Amino acid sequence: MRMKVFSKRQPSDTIKELVPESGSLVVDCQQCGRIHYYDDSPDMEPGELDDLERKRAVNPDKYICHSDGYVSWGTVDGKQTVINCPCHFLRAFEDTIWAHRELISAYLMARAQADLDAARETATAAKTARAAVVKTI
Repeated sequence: MRMKVFSKRQPSDTIKELVPESGSLVVDCQQCGRIHYYDDSPDMEPGELDDLERKRAVNPDKYICHSDGYVSWGTVDGKQTVINCPCHFLRAFEDTIWAHRELISAYLMARAQADLDAARETATAAKTARAAVVKTI
């Protein structure tokens, strides 16, 4: 069974560094369905590694062994995403951000301005309320 690939290109180091990261022994990349596992940990349950290796022998595109350490992953678009997954979802995500950078930039500026305006209104209301309390004392 062929697994999903979002991009042929690997994600940049920039996007990989910006995604908040965790490390785990076994991680399901919820973007594509691949199962990633670290094969050199004493923390695995008895038989767990053997089970993963058997499944990998049958479906090597779905079960990805990481011999260099824990599997790095983060949450992107509400889904668990393995940082170096061969589906390269992070690259597709990065390309989408870049393709729409002007819209995203304009949105962030407008949103920040609206939040700043709301904060100023709250500060003004607080000062007015404080002044009214001080007058009554």
